[in-house]
Formats: sequence, C-alpha cells, structure tokens
Amino acid sequence: MKWIPLVSALCIGALVGFFAAGGKNRTESQASDFSSDSWTTTRDLTKIKSGPKDTDTNSLESGQTEPQSIKVENFIQSLDRKTSFEEFGELHALLENATATDFGALVNTFKAQGSSANWTVLNLIAMRWAEMDPQSMFDYVSNENNRDAYGIRNALFRAWARSDSRSAIAAASQLESRNLKQNAFQTILGVIAGNNPEQALTILKTETDLNTQGGWVYENVFSQWAARDPEEARRAALSLPDGQAKVRALSGALGEWISRDAAGALEWLDALPRDSTSYYARREIFRDIVRQNFDAAREYVDSRENPLEKRKILENIYVGNLANNKGVDEIVEVFDWMSSVTTGQLYDRKVRDTIQAIAERDPERAKEFVLQMPIGNGRKNALGAIGSALAQRDPAEALAFANSLEFEEEKRQVLSNMSWRLARGDVLGASQMILASNDSLVEKQLGTRLVDEWSVYNREAAMDFASSLSDEEAKSNAIRSIVKNWMQSEPAEAMLFLETEITDQNKQRNYLKNAFNDWSRQDPAEAVKWLDALPESAEGTKADLYRDVARAYLNHDTYAASEWIGSLEEGEPRDRSVQALVDNIYRKDPESAFIWAETVSGKNLRKNTLERSVREWVKIDPDAAYEAVKDSKIEAAEKDPLFNMIEKQRN
Repeated sequence: MKWIPLVSALCIGALVGFFAAGGKNRTESQASDFSSDSWTTTRDLTKIKSGPKDTDTNSLESGQTEPQSIKVENFIQSLDRKTSFEEFGELHALLENATATDFGALVNTFKAQGSSANWTVLNLIAMRWAEMDPQSMFDYVSNENNRDAYGIRNALFRAWARSDSRSAIAAASQLESRNLKQNAFQTILGVIAGNNPEQALTILKTETDLNTQGGWVYENVFSQWAARDPEEARRAALSLPDGQAKVRALSGALGEWISRDAAGALEWLDALPRDSTSYYARREIFRDIVRQNFDAAREYVDSRENPLEKRKILENIYVGNLANNKGVDEIVEVFDWMSSVTTGQLYDRKVRDTIQAIAERDPERAKEFVLQMPIGNGRKNALGAIGSALAQRDPAEALAFANSLEFEEEKRQVLSNMSWRLARGDVLGASQMILASNDSLVEKQLGTRLVDEWSVYNREAAMDFASSLSDEEAKSNAIRSIVKNWMQSEPAEAMLFLETEITDQNKQRNYLKNAFNDWSRQDPAEAVKWLDALPESAEGTKADLYRDVARAYLNHDTYAASEWIGSLEEGEPRDRSVQALVDNIYRKDPESAFIWAETVSGKNLRKNTLERSVREWVKIDPDAAYEAVKDSKIEAAEKDPLFNMIEKQRN
C-alpha cells in the first residue's frame, strides 16, 4: 500500500524526535520524581492507580470503541487520495486529536490490518498513549499476549518513567514474569539513570530479582553514569559487593574510557586488587577492547609476561566475531599473530576459528593456506572448518575437497564436519551425492548422521537411502540410527521390523541395545514399559537391556526406578537391574545397597554386589556392617569373605 513507506518513515522520525526531546514538555524533576534517600520498596503496589485517569473512559474493548475503529479505517483508505505531505498531516492529526479512550481501539484496528508497517505504527501510538494515560495502557497490555505486547510495553515504561517514575516502578514490580519485569526495569532505569544514576543504583539494590539476575541492567546504568561523571561511576562500581553485578557495573563504567583510551583503562584495571571481580571484569572488558580496538588488545597481550595469564586472556578472543568487519588479508594477519602467541590446544581451537572465517569469504585461499600448514591437530581442525563452510554453500565442492586430501584421517575430519551441515540442508540431494560417491568412507561418515535427523520426519525415505548403501557397515549403522528414533515414536512397529526384517541376531541385539539406551535416557519410565514386549529372539540380550535401562532410570529418578526394580520377577533381568541399583547407591547408602544385594538370585553376581556394598560400608561403620552380615540369610560360605573384609578394616 502507498502509505506503508510513509508511515515507516514517519515513525522512525517520531521515535528519533521523541528520544532527542527527552519529553520536552516535561521537566527533569518529573523524570526523577523522588530522591535516593526517599526511596522505599517497589513492592508497595498501592502506588498504582486503580484505573485510567479519565474515569468516564474505563473500557477499551473493541466493541465499545467501534466509532474510532471506523475512523482509522477511513483514514487508511483516504491515504491513496493524498499527497505525501498531506498523508503526514493526516496521520499527525489522527494521533494529535486522539483521546485516552481511543488508543485501545487504535491499536486493535492497526493490528487487524495485518500490514508490514503495523509494528512501527503501534510503537508510535504506544508512545503517545503512554504520555497521555500510562495506567490505562498498562491495563491494556496486561491482557495482551507477550509477543503482541512486547514493543508497546517497552514504549509504555519508557514514557511512564519520564513522567511518573514511581508509578512506572510500582507497575513493573507487579509483573509476574521475571523476564518481563527485568525488561521493564531495564527500560525504566535507562530513563532514570540519564538524570540520576545514584537513584537508579538504589533501585537496583532494592529489587531482589534485578540484584541477582540483572547484570546487564547494571552495565546500562553505569554506562550512563560514566557519560556524566566517569570517575564517580568507577568509584560507585568498586563499592559494590563482589559478584556478577559488580563485574557488569565495571564494564559499563569503563565503556567510554575503553573507546577513548583502551590502554589507560586496562592499566587502571591492572592496578586494582587481585580478586575474582577484577579478574572477571578484566576478561569482560578485554572482549570489548578486542571488538573496538584490536591493536590495543594485541599490545596488551604482548605485554603480559606470565604465560598462564596470557593464555587466559587469549581464550577470550573469538576470531569469528573479530573477523566480522575484516577482509581476508586482515584475518590472515590476525592468524599470524595468534600463531605466535598461542600454543597447544588453544592454538588448535583458534586456528579453526580463523580458517572458518577465511573460508566463508574466500574458500580457495583458505584451502591453500591450510594445506601449507604442518600436519597436526591444528591443520586437521582447520580442514574441518573448511569442510563445514563449503558444505553450507556447495556440498559437492566440499566432498571433492575431502576426496582430494592425501591422508585418510584428515579426510575423515572434513567429512565429519560436513555431516552436520548436510543433515540440515538439501537432504535428498545429499543422499544422492553420497550414493553416487561409491566410497565406503563417505558412506560411513555421512550416512549415519544424515539419517539420524532425516528419519525423525521421513523414516521411509531415510530407510530407502540406508538400504541402498553399498558398504555393509555404513548400512548397518544407518539402520541402527533409524531404529533408535523409530523405537521412541512407534515401538511396536519398530520391534516387529527387527523381528521380521533383521535376520542377523547380532545386528538385532545391537539395534535393540542402542535403541533402548537412547530411549531410557530420554524417557526411562516409558522405556521400561516396553521391556516386556521384547521379541523372543532378544532373549539372549534381555538381561543386559534391563541393566542398561535401570541405570538410566536410576539416574533420572532413583525412587521410582527402585520401585520398578522391586516389582520385577526373580531372574537374570532383575539381578542385572539390582546390580545397576547397587552400583548407583553403594557409596552414598551402603546399608541399602547391602539389603538389595542380598536379593540377587545369581550366586556370582550376588557375591560381587555384596562385596561392593560391604567394602564401602566398613569405611563408615564396620560394626553395623558386621551385624548385617551376621544376620544375613546368605550362606555361610558367602559370609566368610565379607567377615574377612570387615576384620581387615578394623585392624
């Protein structure tokens, strides 16, 4: 529509004007309507007015504001007959003449238009509404879903804080959602801090939610404080108790100094007492310096003599982020420097990040660069980064690059890094490329990862692909991955498939073990229900499956798993499950472990589990262990080694 560009431009201009003016028709004292000394807890919600300022216009329901909705619709239709200048005037007049009762209808009508310009229009309406009647606007957004109300809620608290910060704070405290509350306070405190940062800090200290989780709010407040009085901002930040809030406060207080004199800011930090706050603040601030002034960051690193300190600083340089605004030559320069100051695993990680950044810009140059590197983990990681970057833009080129490598280990690395990209791209095209390769290594490295995600949403296609693989190991691994997913969505069908289609008993057991291991980690309570439905051909692996599922269940919910194990019939599956239970509890509760171990029916397994529990028990209370063994119903021959163990501990 013709009016969309106009409205967008108008809204941008209005936003700029609104913030630049800072609420010109309001005094600064209104923006900071109470002092730090008079601040009391914002939990006192009685400060919030019970309804809109205009008591004659409480309702904002669309059914009661239809005349205004019609006016807006007529306005939109009239824009096609106006010049650009006239359109500007019409929209300005619409908002200028709106009353407090009109705004709910205005918002509803513009939202109903479904236009791409609605969001900016809504923000403009919201700012005007917040100026006129913030309480009625708060009532309105409280009944809106979070997604629809996010933008206008921010506009509300920004305008409200300028006119009546007490009421804005009280309203923000009323929000039940912690995230909404933090967003509201961040907006409010951003306004207050511009005029009175001390007051903003007082509020921060009072609000428990902000004090424990509002680190970014602290940074915003102290950043504005530093713009007014940098030395006082730094002193105030240092006076805070140690913790994340203090780290963020220091980061905000030093922000302006970093952009102006990074070396001076770091020197000031280095002069602080060596404690956890200054250590982590230095790390946070160094990240900012790397982004803003890499040369200063490099000089700082080079000046460090302590190799451990230097390595910890270098860990905070993320080449991928650093390279966003750099060309290939500049990235290579960064790499050359990183190569001279990093060693070991840190070098291996950083070289990968660097080559990834080069490959995304110039793959050919990245290839040439890496192939000249010495053989080792650094080169292998870098080759993997190229494979990942190439697979995203051209899988065939990535595969050709992998095939061109001389050493199989490096080829495996490239294929492994490719697989993640292929599984999230053109899966059908990738599957055809893999089959056409006639390469066992390609099928093994790429096939399993591809079907692992493919089978979640299209099992039939994934199974057709897996069955077409020429390498038997690759085919088996791919089918195993499909069965793993299938078992969790349609267990009866998956077991029928294994019983009727997989004739190799070893493969069937392997598939079942893999499927139940994964299933029991995701949903152990559901997995145990299907253990009784195992095919007869799985009898040989049944006990191991019970043990593996029991382990996962015990890690998730020890009490529920114990109840399930206690309900099992005597036999090897139960014995293996009890073994898993004893392994889980024998250190923290050896007495219970001993009691469970007594119930194992298999003699050898009972012997091992009893010894495990007693060995731990005698470290804590040998007398109690002795009495338990003496009173046990196990055979005398089984008691003797346990008594010997207890006597050795006593002596």
